[in-house]
Amino acid sequence: MFQKGKERIYCIFRKYYTFSQEDWVYTEDAANDRLMRHFETKSLKGFGVHELQLGIISAGAILHYLDFTQHHRLSHVVNLCSIEEDNFVWLDRFTIRNLELFSSINEGAKRWFR
Repeated sequence: MFQKGKERIYCIFRKYYTFSQEDWVYTEDAANDRLMRHFETKSLKGFGVHELQLGIISAGAILHYLDFTQHHRLSHVVNLCSIEEDNFVWLDRFTIRNLELFSSINEGAKRWFR
């Protein structure tokens, strides 16, 4: 466990980390306020996410975490959008392996992506 200020970062199995945040970070009002301050807007409607309550809360919590841990390194975050699942094909790891998209089972074979 590492402690930074009042926040605690827990190391689980020496591979994954968790970061505790106060409950108010996960409220819709706090998330809306955090996102609107960061993007300097009066509404999230222009981003097309204004009706996605859980998405707003998630994005607000992530931005709060990044602000706490990265401080001044957030200027590259300039947009907010949602991913519509109907516009993409989701592949599991077995399909990706069998299609040999990133690596080949055969030695010397060409890959689709480098």
